[in-house]
Amino acid sequence: MTLLVESFDHRSYEDNAVRIEDAVLNFRKAYEFEKGKGADNSDTVKQFDKRVL
Repeated sequence: MTLLVESFDHRSYEDNAVRIEDAVLNFRKAYEFEKGKGADNSDTVKQFDKRVL
C-alpha cells in the first residue's frame, strides 16, 4: 500500500502515514467481509490475497 501511495503522491510517507493506515484498515475490513461470504465468493478473496494483503 505504501508503494502505491508513493507512486502518485509527492509527499513523504510520514506525511501520508495516517491515510495509508486508514486505507490498509479499510482493505482489511473489505477482505474480512468478502471472506465471510463463503465459498461462493472465493474468487474475490483470492484476488485480495494476491493484490492487497
